Amino acid sequence: MRHPNAVHQIEARPNGFVVGGVLTASGSRYSTPPPVTFMDQSGAGASAYAQTSNGSVTNIVITSAGFGYSP
Repeated sequence: MRHPNAVHQIEARPNGFVVGGVLTASGSRYSTPPPVTFMDQSGAGASAYAQTSNGSVTNIVITSAGFGYSP
């Protein structure tokens, strides 16, 4: 059973590219890394994956910065 309560707030530059963020809640009991979704409707194309340890999210790795995200 996974508990989808991991939260990561993204940081976007004024040019709209996702450059990082802060993991504010790591969740628990993940058996596999959860999918990462971006919920800013103004941007597109960003992608990332989660890294887990002992069932909790420990890091989000940005693989594509996308464009048009709100700073």
